Amino acid sequence: MPRPRTYSMEEVQNFTVKDIQGPDFVDVKIKGWLKLVPEQREQCIMKLRDLVRQRDEIAQSITVDANILEDRLKRVERSPFSTPSVSPFDPDDPEQVEEDLRVEREAHEALISDNGRPCYPIELGFDVFKHPGQYKELFEYWRRESGVTEDTARWIFFLQLERWKKFRQFQQKKSTLFCVPR
Repeated sequence: MPRPRTYSMEEVQNFTVKDIQGPDFVDVKIKGWLKLVPEQREQCIMKLRDLVRQRDEIAQSITVDANILEDRLKRVERSPFSTPSVSPFDPDDPEQVEEDLRVEREAHEALISDNGRPCYPIELGFDVFKHPGQYKELFEYWRRESGVTEDTARWIFFLQLERWKKFRQFQQKKSTLFCVPR
């Protein structure tokens, strides 16, 4: 979020709708706000409210003619230049499965190498996701906490490794801050 900008009361009184168009115009501070008398504060507030109202009215008055838009879109579709399309994600594609297995094996090995404890046995493979049994809640946790997408739904060890690395960094930082020499 942008930091609040500070303006004088005179600057605020001279604002126009154009001055409040940008995304930076979110939070405003007024120089000497506490020293202003209530009438001056009210003037500033009313000026800003009026400008916001005007800005919103202008935004609403810009209409789009659906027929003109449709015609323009048809012309774009007929363009000789085609945009490459991305093929839909297929989680059962053998190449995708092999790639996911490789990522998970590497993450599993790295997790164990760094003294981490994997949340389920890697020997279960990806079949465990179809019939999770006792691991269902663990998988739900890792997916929910890590913002898993369709492409990374099987990357549980990878997610666990990333979280483990962050924990270890935190742990090392705290141990160096609070370590008392003997």
